[in-house]
Amino acid sequence: MAANQRDLRDIVTDILSDESLDHLLQFGALFRQLVFEPLQRLPGTRPVYIIIDGLDHSTTKLQRRELLDTLIRLLPSVKHVKVFLTSLPLQDISDILIDPQLDPQLVCGSEMQLLDIHATSHPDLEAYVESRLKNIRLVTKEHRKMIIAKADGHFLYAATVCRMLKGSRRIHDQLKVISAAKAPPEIEEKTDELYTSVLQQIDIEHGEGDEGKPIMDVLSMVIVAFQPLSIDSISTFLSNNDQVDEIVKDLSGVLKTADSTHLVKIIHPTFRDFLLSDQNRAGIHFVDARSSHARMAIACLEALESALKKQTNYPHAMPIS
Repeated sequence: MAANQRDLRDIVTDILSDESLDHLLQFGALFRQLVFEPLQRLPGTRPVYIIIDGLDHSTTKLQRRELLDTLIRLLPSVKHVKVFLTSLPLQDISDILIDPQLDPQLVCGSEMQLLDIHATSHPDLEAYVESRLKNIRLVTKEHRKMIIAKADGHFLYAATVCRMLKGSRRIHDQLKVISAAKAPPEIEEKTDELYTSVLQQIDIEHGEGDEGKPIMDVLSMVIVAFQPLSIDSISTFLSNNDQVDEIVKDLSGVLKTADSTHLVKIIHPTFRDFLLSDQNRAGIHFVDARSSHARMAIACLEALESALKKQTNYPHAMPIS
């Protein structure tokens, strides 16, 4: 919002320069100070619309409740601000929005359906899959029908499969993996099955039996980094892994790389959730955040030590242990 409105940008810039903001760690306090208070200070009362699309994709029930509770508490104080919210009808979201104690003027249209989630045909999903895959020679019409059927209306599943196939150098193998995968009814189970199948296939291609598993070395770096890392940085941290570039390319269904900076980012948070969940859910692809952070810290220190040796031409810097 601040990027599109100069008055709001100036207000937010002033707030961000205030060092006391560093002490605000709770989401509600930050949302109030960075969003609602600047909107209150805007000159005039021209309507402002905030669109929150796909709330059901938020990581946890706790995060969804925190956002909704914050909006319900703050919206009455900013009359010219309206929030348009879309989501699958998850029970925890519905329970909050249809609470009989809420002001009926505050929450409107919670019963409105933009899409029939129980429909057996999904023309929008079919159009998306057709447009993304029809020009890939090895992906036949029957393959596209199979992908649409397995997605069962879930765009996240279809989009992940399409990205994976468009970036794959082994389309035939990937299609066999997708075809053999189960199609559980719940989206979390559906994406978990897809993520597991894709990772198992790439494990085989990049040496599943190797100690340390090259693919998991790369993923653990990407998953726990506080800021996106470049391919060069990952390669520096994993100096004994010469497959980093190939692994990132093969993971194009779940990772994306910026053209100019080569920064590697996760496309959808459900992939991070899957890897960081637990061994029962992620199996051999579980990433232990604590040990991965420790490895990252050691890798950073080793990189700094190496750079120090080069700059000072002093080969006896203190070893990292």
